[in-house]
Amino acid sequence: FLHLDSVCQVLTIRSCQTLDSAQWPILVYTGLYSLLPGHGIAGTAENLVGAFGQEVFGCQCKGGKSSQGHCGFHFIWDRDEERPWCRTKYSCGWSDTLGSWAYCDEGGVERRRADDGKLYSAVEFKKFFKQVAEKQWDAAQKHSETRLPRRGIGKAYTVQEFRDYFADYRGEEGWLEEWVHATPETRQANDGKWYSFEDFV
Repeated sequence: FLHLDSVCQVLTIRSCQTLDSAQWPILVYTGLYSLLPGHGIAGTAENLVGAFGQEVFGCQCKGGKSSQGHCGFHFIWDRDEERPWCRTKYSCGWSDTLGSWAYCDEGGVERRRADDGKLYSAVEFKKFFKQVAEKQWDAAQKHSETRLPRRGIGKAYTVQEFRDYFADYRGEEGWLEEWVHATPETRQANDGKWYSFEDFV
């Protein structure tokens, strides 16, 4: 079932108690239920539109500095949610009280390195760390996955920076293709050779 803290996080309220089934009618009546992505106003349908109102094949994430603008797991869903999503441009996709959104490709979600040295997505942090997942995820921000573009730019980017760099020219599928073919960041060791994180450990 839904946790009230998910709603409170949308409303930037940090301390909430778990919502039990008897409180559902209150939640729906007050309209808070429609604040959650995936729980919009009954009867609404996916609206695939572009910049000029034209029909499009799929939606484009807002990206940049927009709240929830990048593809990911945003810590406001039901605990069992496993599909990444993003806030979209041009009112494309599904709608809730906070705007439009759409599901997106999990290959483009951010991953951060945990204490075991391995990379995990936010939903994987949720499964392992449970109630303290968001705190652990925030603490791992400086250990976000970075990759080097195959076009010889010579600078490593996080997945979000990667999208911001390539999306305008390559589009939603194009930037993801670039990310998939990019190589892990490498750093020079004392022996003068370059190694990835995995090579170091």
